[in-house]
Amino acid sequence: MKVKACSVRLLDSSGETLKLAAAYGLSGEYLEKGPVEVENSFVDKEALSGKTVAILDVTTDPRWQYPEEARKEGIVSVLCVPITVKRSNIGTIRAYSSAPHEFDEEEAQFLHMMASHVGSAVENMKLSQHLKKHCEDLRALVDVSRTITSQLRLDDVLNSVVVETARAMNVKGCALHLLDERKTNLELAAVYGLREEYLSKGPIEPRTGLSQALEGSPVVVADVTKDPRIQYPEEAKSEGICSMLGVPVKLKDEVIGTIEIYDDKPREFEEEIQFLSGIAAESAIAIHNARLYKTALTSWRDLVQELSERIDLWGVVGWRDRSVRPL
Repeated sequence: MKVKACSVRLLDSSGETLKLAAAYGLSGEYLEKGPVEVENSFVDKEALSGKTVAILDVTTDPRWQYPEEARKEGIVSVLCVPITVKRSNIGTIRAYSSAPHEFDEEEAQFLHMMASHVGSAVENMKLSQHLKKHCEDLRALVDVSRTITSQLRLDDVLNSVVVETARAMNVKGCALHLLDERKTNLELAAVYGLREEYLSKGPIEPRTGLSQALEGSPVVVADVTKDPRIQYPEEAKSEGICSMLGVPVKLKDEVIGTIEIYDDKPREFEEEIQFLSGIAAESAIAIHNARLYKTALTSWRDLVQELSERIDLWGVVGWRDRSVRPL
């Protein structure tokens, strides 16, 4: 386009600020002048609404966010268009001229074409990252599953679940709650990364907070201080907990408990839900097997005890039975 410079900015996760993704022809001092907030940048706000925006002189136009910085940088005219991915505008691309220049339709179409290429590149990059993350999650899930299912003792299974989950998902802590024999109350079965002071904060009312996962669906708490479902927001804040995710632990379509993760920063837990649900499914099987093992072990011990009571030191059955006399 034979212009001074070009820049690409993409919306951050909040959708309120445009973060610099790439630039050419602009000094580091100018690029670090301050944040480009959508609400305060008319040019980008209009472009993100789908419009093509051209300003003849940014140093005198009140719609430009940083006129003095533009003057020092030698920027005069700017053309800005949206970057679109799947009908959503995710950022803007700007062309900067060092002299007054009225951008024509051909130049606008060319910049739109470049924006389309950027959008395709961003989409491909996100797809690649998603596939890479999916593969990493599968690998981690296999590792966690192998560790959990290798245990036979119930206590070892429960502890492995919370420890391996917290480590694999890189979160502050993890807890596993199981329904009692009456299937009316959740009882803490195992925990990792949380202090006893927080755990003893008070009783959890049914169907509140993460216990809602008993209804069969994941529960996401992005910020404990702003979510009315949380019973103890101050205690959670003191513990350093900011966000939570809870999923049901199901065995043959029957919910037997919940598994929860806790993090010290705000998170929406979009991709983590599937991973934690996979761990919950493996945990349910491991818990069921451990319970069967415990039952079998108890039955075996009872049988051994019963036989030992009926066999004397010399291996004669019924020593205590007076109707049977030794030779």
